[in-house]
Amino acid sequence: MALVTPDEVSSAVLTYGLRPGGGAWQEAALRERAGHHMETHLTLRDLRTLSLKTPPGT
Repeated sequence: MALVTPDEVSSAVLTYGLRPGGGAWQEAALRERAGHHMETHLTLRDLRTLSLKTPPGT
């Protein structure tokens, strides 16, 4: 049986218009890119470090 060991950087998620709260540079960078209508590729490591909260009703 072969096993696959997942890692935090080999796969990416394409996002668009993501404007997370928080004051870290990562959240600020995503808000800046969203303000310029730019997509962003995020890795699992990126997602784990962000403060992502979805508004009610989304």
